[in-house]
Amino acid sequence: MALEGNFRAGEHEPALNAVLADLPVRVVQVLCTTAENVRRARLTQRQHDPTRHPGHRDAHNLDRSPASDAFLELPGARLHLDTTDAASSEAECLTSLEAVLAT
Repeated sequence: MALEGNFRAGEHEPALNAVLADLPVRVVQVLCTTAENVRRARLTQRQHDPTRHPGHRDAHNLDRSPASDAFLELPGARLHLDTTDAASSEAECLTSLEAVLAT
């Protein structure tokens, strides 16, 4: 099972912990971050994409503090992925996940 989303530390842990308590799953968090100028450029580009769903709130997220990026207080492994260089970060993420899952 995989969960993907814009989960926020301090807000989403109670609901996730309640669900995870009843499931035989292994948790691996992947926290994706990027350089601030790259984050802003990506969001600006996305907010002008007419095919993008407004629920993504790209314009709102331009003003979000990148300091709010944090792992959730959940059991399991944690991987930090810097996506500034998108091409190399995908391969790095897969290699790191394979290593964690092999243990």
